[in-house]
Amino acid sequence: MFKIVFILLTLFTSSHASAEWTLLTSDENSDVYYDQKTIKKHQQIAEMYTLANATNPKVIDLATSLSQVTHTQFDCNKKVYNVLSLTVYAGHMGKGQKVMGQQYSKKGWKKIAPKSTWSSALKKACSTK
Repeated sequence: MFKIVFILLTLFTSSHASAEWTLLTSDENSDVYYDQKTIKKHQQIAEMYTLANATNPKVIDLATSLSQVTHTQFDCNKKVYNVLSLTVYAGHMGKGQKVMGQQYSKKGWKKIAPKSTWSSALKKACSTK
């Protein structure tokens, strides 16, 4: 019985829950964090994980979510980003039941708007040596 409970707990908890999240930016809709240990840079391409905590719950496929973890690439020279994966959780800080998870092989590069959350993330990821 203990093994079954342990396996179920492992399936429903996030591997991102143990990350060391640092506040990146905040607005009226969410607080966005990053994990310094996930930042990797090769030439002009950087990647990192960010976590967004929603101020108000969002409904996705009839399930309520309060946070999402995004794995993103940035082209530091061209100032564009590409989402590699997105995982949505029922609780804050990437905790609770996983509501949705999506891997993207070629989602496509998108331009980063000045003074946006993505702009803050690009600056942090690209300034890491």
